[in-house]
Amino acid sequence: MKMYQDLFDNIQYEAQSWLPGVNEETLLPDGSVRTYGTWTGIHTETGIPFQLTSYHAMEFKDGKIVRGGDYFDFNGLMNSFNQ
Repeated sequence: MKMYQDLFDNIQYEAQSWLPGVNEETLLPDGSVRTYGTWTGIHTETGIPFQLTSYHAMEFKDGKIVRGGDYFDFNGLMNSFNQ
């Protein structure tokens, strides 16, 4: 996370939805969550603002995140600052 804090200022996440996760075998709710949303901020080196659509999934055990996944176009985001 430090890399993101160094590369960007004013980082914010606005969720469009939070959805319950399900067990892949039983298809029953398992306490995990997924979220679709948009990150915004400013690239510190260039001052160029960004907007990035993303998907995140998190699994919990004893109230702590034990597994997660983040899906977004990081390469496209970084290339957008090379104008």
